[in-house]
Order: sequence, then structure tokens, then C-alpha cells
Amino acid sequence: TVLMVFVPLQVFGQVIYKVPCDYSTPSCECPLQLENGTRIEVCEFEFEITLHNTFTRYRVNTENDQVDYVGRLWIINNQTGEFEPHPFGSACNASVPINSTECTEPFAVDGYTFRTFIAINGRIPGPTLIVNYNQTVSVNVFNNLLEDAVSIHWHGLDQRKTN
Repeated sequence: TVLMVFVPLQVFGQVIYKVPCDYSTPSCECPLQLENGTRIEVCEFEFEITLHNTFTRYRVNTENDQVDYVGRLWIINNQTGEFEPHPFGSACNASVPINSTECTEPFAVDGYTFRTFIAINGRIPGPTLIVNYNQTVSVNVFNNLLEDAVSIHWHGLDQRKTN
């Protein structure tokens, strides 16, 4: 069991809360206030941009809670429609249950094409960010792509009175 403690920071009098958001969290939510009742004004998220392949399960590095680059190719059985490990390879094979925290789930994206995709925190689509009214959102992006620049496209934002 890993105990994670999130200590809010104060910068220029604002309470900044670093929101836990990694490969295992499809939704990352910033609370309205701390346990002591202090209102959180800035919600800080971290995005790690990496390249992955569809139909691949990746091993999870428990030391830093990130997705490793070691993976195992999986295929979809035409008769059952279920994922099955490709006969070659050993990491994240059939002996590791599909819902295990040792490996990620295989990514299918469109359901039939083997291809490379860009992931945010080891996921596609990236995580949903949930914040409260009047909270400021800060997103730190770590681009681990070797040759590409990154821009992020957002949905669901009310951006009145912003730049």
C-alpha cells in the first residue's frame, strides 16, 4: 500500500493543490477545500506525454507510479472479441489478469488497427480534469516525445473573460 500525502502550497497568498493524476486515474478531481476548510484556489495538474502502441499492455513501474516502456502485444480473438496475448513475449502476458495493477489494459483506440498513439499520463484519451467554479487550473506538461512538439486541445471549458 502506498500512502500519498498532498501538501498544499501558498504562492502570493493563493492555496495551490497538486491534484493526484496518473495512469490509473481516468478522472482527476480537485477538491473545493482542504480538510481544515481552507478553500483551494489553484489546482495544479501534471501531464506526461509519451508514445505508445495500440494492442499493447505496458508494465507499471511501482517505484514512480508510471507506465514503463516494456510491453506485450495483444490481439483480439475474432471469435470471442476478447483480448488475448500474442504468442511471443513474456511481460504482461495471460498470467497477469486484465484488471491487474501490474500492467495497463491493452489500448484498442479504433478497435482493429495496430498503430502508435500519443498518450497523456499513459492513457488515451487523457484524463478528465474536474475543478470547481472560480478555481484556477495550472497544467504542467512534460513532453517525453523525442522529436515532436506538443499542443493540447481542450473540450468543455467556459472561457469567458480570459485571453
